[in-house]
Amino acid sequence: MVLRFFIFAVAFLVSCTSEERDSVCDEKSIYYNGCVGGVSPSSSGTVPSSSSEPTQTEIILVGTVTDSRTVIERYDAIKIGEQIWIASNLNYTDFSYSSGKCYAEADANCVSYGRLYNWANAKTACFDGWHLPSDDEWNTLINFAGGDSDAVRKLKAVYGWSGGGSGLDTYGFAALPGGYAFPNGNQIGYTGAGGTGCWWTDTEYSTSRAYYWKITGYKVDRIDADKSEFCSVRCVKD
Repeated sequence: MVLRFFIFAVAFLVSCTSEERDSVCDEKSIYYNGCVGGVSPSSSGTVPSSSSEPTQTEIILVGTVTDSRTVIERYDAIKIGEQIWIASNLNYTDFSYSSGKCYAEADANCVSYGRLYNWANAKTACFDGWHLPSDDEWNTLINFAGGDSDAVRKLKAVYGWSGGGSGLDTYGFAALPGGYAFPNGNQIGYTGAGGTGCWWTDTEYSTSRAYYWKITGYKVDRIDADKSEFCSVRCVKD
């Protein structure tokens, strides 16, 4: 009799714990790290596999980062595989001429896409505790997302891409087509917004060129470009 009562009591406590968990980890919410075993639950309520294979299928939001160097900007931080990225393009400027540009000099585009940076400024644009990712770190992200053809769908935002080219935004990376810019005599030329996004790495190709990753309609490319060109920046946690 005592043993039977003990088993019933244990089952009751486990059931209550499960219900409390479900009330916190609503399947419609964006999951914070730690809901179930430090990771987000799947739609079926099970914990994703701990296998080294890229099995992550949901957004893991680990917090919010505040950049208060000039204008206060806040960024969601997301975990993708073993990396932690900010979930939108950097929008920092020190108000110098080349520190960060709005596409076509329109402030509204900074709100939508973040700023565009030349390579030298991109190298130092991220805030403390975060850095401009290397080419290897970008390659890790692309491979985790399944390689070029899969990554383009999983990393692109579900809105903002022209011609029906929006993606699934599987991990919350929300890549947007912020375009790019380049020196054009004494002016800056802008092109590609709506259909192209590019993101600098900190990895040099030569003394005058460096690598960036470019996403277009259905393709991800690694490009070596002149360091004077302007692309978006994503920061990754140190």
